[in-house]
Amino acid sequence: MFSLRQDVLLLSLRPFEPLPMLPGAEERSLWDRVEPGLRDRLAAGAEAALVQPLPIAPASAFKRHLEKGDPLWLETRNEALRRLRALVLGACVTGSVRCLEAVADALYALCEQSDWAMTQALPDFPDATHGTIDLAACETGAELSAALALLGRSLDGLSHRISALVYHTLDVRLITPMIQQQPGVWQFEREEAPRAAAALLTTVLCCEHDDRRRWLSLRWILRLLDSYVQSCPGDGGFARGLDRHLETVCALNDCFALLSAASGGEVELRDQPFFQDIAGSFLKYWAGRGWFFNPGGESMRPSLSPDLLFRLGEGARINALCGLAAWLQRTAPQEGLPDAPLLQQVACTLGRSALLGHVARAPALSGTLLPDSCLLTGGMEDFFAGMTGPAGGGDPAGDLALFHKGVPVLLPFRGAHSVPTVNGYVQLPGRGGSEAERQAGPGWQMLCMNISRAYPKEAGLSNWQRTWMMAPFEGGIRLMDVFDLEKPGLVTFRLILSRQPRISGNQVRMGDRLTLDFDPSLVPHAQPIPVPAPLRASYGEALWQLSLVTPEPVQNGHYTVFFSAAP
Repeated sequence: MFSLRQDVLLLSLRPFEPLPMLPGAEERSLWDRVEPGLRDRLAAGAEAALVQPLPIAPASAFKRHLEKGDPLWLETRNEALRRLRALVLGACVTGSVRCLEAVADALYALCEQSDWAMTQALPDFPDATHGTIDLAACETGAELSAALALLGRSLDGLSHRISALVYHTLDVRLITPMIQQQPGVWQFEREEAPRAAAALLTTVLCCEHDDRRRWLSLRWILRLLDSYVQSCPGDGGFARGLDRHLETVCALNDCFALLSAASGGEVELRDQPFFQDIAGSFLKYWAGRGWFFNPGGESMRPSLSPDLLFRLGEGARINALCGLAAWLQRTAPQEGLPDAPLLQQVACTLGRSALLGHVARAPALSGTLLPDSCLLTGGMEDFFAGMTGPAGGGDPAGDLALFHKGVPVLLPFRGAHSVPTVNGYVQLPGRGGSEAERQAGPGWQMLCMNISRAYPKEAGLSNWQRTWMMAPFEGGIRLMDVFDLEKPGLVTFRLILSRQPRISGNQVRMGDRLTLDFDPSLVPHAQPIPVPAPLRASYGEALWQLSLVTPEPVQNGHYTVFFSAAP
């Protein structure tokens, strides 16, 4: 069982001191070593932020945001934080005082906002007397705290009132409500808990000087964290897409790094098996050439920041993850910083040179079984296959992916999946209960999943076993579907192909080398699936749905689709 070691933290909690992960701008020996290209871009970003007006949204925009989803309030808040980060980082990397007044203006503007929250019980104007504290409020407080940690001495040269205002605002809006455990104030989803905890830890450790108040705040945050980690999947997987998984794991990395700093290294949680599993899960989901199995995500080529992955690999001491981050940076360089909290942007800025100098190495493809997260993968003879289950944020059970030499053959896609239709019924969204199993022996592998419980009762399905069978002597990879129905019905097998199929008899050709052979009793039909513009760089203009239909009702069956490649 994972433990946050609260007793050790209580005994080892250090007096207030600056956080090492937020070095002040006056520490030129650190900031002058920032990678030159990134330093120039951050300096240019600060110059651009200097000439931009302070983004301000009227209070009525908050009411429209809650009533109608009007984006003005959210966009204005995000732009204000991005502008603050740009100004702070520009001042740090250049050592210039040109940005200081603009930073002070931004801090005052944020402190003067009547409410930092994005949520509220009823659509109304912001409540300045008893506001909600949600993830947005916590993260806003963390940005102000980090800005003071980085530029506090310089800002004090302008006026001590700047820091005094920020400290007072953070105390009233975040720290005192934590200490008093005010009921009905805190509102965030379970998945948001790590980000909220990282933000609150940043605020407390940067701004609370009183030892007792700091400990009372930390104890409240640790309860929040403990509730989250005890409910995580035991296999280290996830269910809401790799992009969001990276946000969550990086937030946990921040939490554990901050707790380590607060205890003088006595409480170090990044070497615990729980954290090692979730940090290393990116290696388990790797499918080759920049592709990832991504249950719950929109794309199998998620936008994963190499900077954040590298920092996570360093924190968890997983060298293979650092190698993957370096490989991603080499193959698709990201010149700017991720849109992330200031704490993470500082770490990415100071660590960019290490990322660029690290050995780039893509992970080896290896078979995986994550039963709690419903992921099965395995490979043989240049093929690498996967099967995902309903734990993936509403994904169907038994959805398929297949790659040949790193090139996609079958691809899961939002709204189009490689799963059967039974008696005209599709699977119920997010229906759980799939049984997954991975078997292997000398020269063979099987990936099996029972998908029958994913269908409604009306489908009349009593059993459905879906299996990837891999054996070198076959010269390809075999997909087997074995099922029993309560009474005869029509079945449609659907396969989402990455390239246009050419059907000839019971064989389908895809490109010059790949072929797909299916049971000759099935009737084939192919139709294109347009790809939305944001995904075309990865998926192309269109995918293709190949439907294989039983011409007459059947009560049971054993159907096979065989994929092979010409030499």
